[in-house]
Amino acid sequence: MDSLTGYIDAKLELIKFDVKTDLSKGIVNLTFGIIILALVSIIFFLLSFGAAEYLNHRYDSIYIGYIILSSIYLFLLILLLLLRKYTNLTDRLIQYVVKFLDINEE
Repeated sequence: MDSLTGYIDAKLELIKFDVKTDLSKGIVNLTFGIIILALVSIIFFLLSFGAAEYLNHRYDSIYIGYIILSSIYLFLLILLLLLRKYTNLTDRLIQYVVKFLDINEE
């Protein structure tokens, strides 16, 4: 009976260790993802600002570049929302992320 209790205790410790390891990996991946997202957002913002300023200079206007880029971004947003509503884009993205995570785990 004592060896059974020891086996159960060892199994529980192993499960705790696995959970801690998986949780640590998840936190590290989440943190890394947030940092990458922040850097990509900053780069995108600066490139958009530069493109708007270029269009302003090109069309000799103070604001037309911002209007053009805002219209493009608004169009893309509406397109994505419509795609999400009328297709299974969300399901496909979830499947892609799950496959990607499975590949990285190995």
